[in-house]
Amino acid sequence: MLFNYNNAQAILFSSFNSISKREAKISGTLGEIKIDIPWSETDSFSMKINNEVDKFISLPKLGKGYTHHIMKCNTCLKQHKIESDTWSHQNNLDLISILDTINL
Repeated sequence: MLFNYNNAQAILFSSFNSISKREAKISGTLGEIKIDIPWSETDSFSMKINNEVDKFISLPKLGKGYTHHIMKCNTCLKQHKIESDTWSHQNNLDLISILDTINL
């Protein structure tokens, strides 16, 4: 998948039929962020800015990748919110539209 934006480009690959590293990397003009494998449930990432030595950041791991989403949903329900402040219903509709387009 290739996504083109005004000042950015995203390239994504996914397959059930091939072996992949399951890694994620975000690159920009100042450096890059590498999210450790598997990116969907990582507990660390590294950053390299202006070609300096990688800075390794360790994070506490929670669950198998969707725990933060479940916690946020639970918080919204407890607060009687029908929509998250950080991810709107429109975000969901936009994502579904992108996934439908990819599946064509």
